[in-house]
Amino acid sequence: MEGKIDLQRTRAGYIDALKGLAIILVLLGHRSFHTYITQLIYFFHMPLFFFLSGFLDKMQYSSVFEYAQKKAKRLLYPYLVFGVLIIVYHTAFDAVRGATVSGRLTKRVIALLYGNYIWENNSDYIGTLWFLVGLFFAGIFAYGMYRYARKNKLALLIGVMLMMCAGAACSYVNRKYGIRLPWCID
Repeated sequence: MEGKIDLQRTRAGYIDALKGLAIILVLLGHRSFHTYITQLIYFFHMPLFFFLSGFLDKMQYSSVFEYAQKKAKRLLYPYLVFGVLIIVYHTAFDAVRGATVSGRLTKRVIALLYGNYIWENNSDYIGTLWFLVGLFFAGIFAYGMYRYARKNKLALLIGVMLMMCAGAACSYVNRKYGIRLPWCID
């Protein structure tokens, strides 16, 4: 049939446009323009990325374990590979500069295994990769909730509300006490 469009193979242009917008917002947010503009951008640019990732996921897995296995290959494997490359790069750069390597190397490895910011300004540890482990665990939580409550809209709504409250509580604890949970669960 000539006039039919195969919806399975057609890219949604608005999804690509939203991804492009989110990328631009990340760049603008890191430029630290005006405080209010930066806060506004940070309010939704990463949730937009996470939403788009979930929106594009077909969620056709038989179990949460199978889902976690497939997501680990797509998210945790690159996290580990690029994390090790970042550690090697920064450690080699420190050695060339004549800086002490052992203490910094230990901090970098701990930060990679912890999967979150532990120390202030540790961007040379895992700072650029945090979203990979965050997306992995957010996906597992969301898929588990979907599997549990997919036929019960009220249970699904309650689950989403509980996740939002948990996120707000983690954010509060982080701001108030500087505590971050491992693997960007917060």
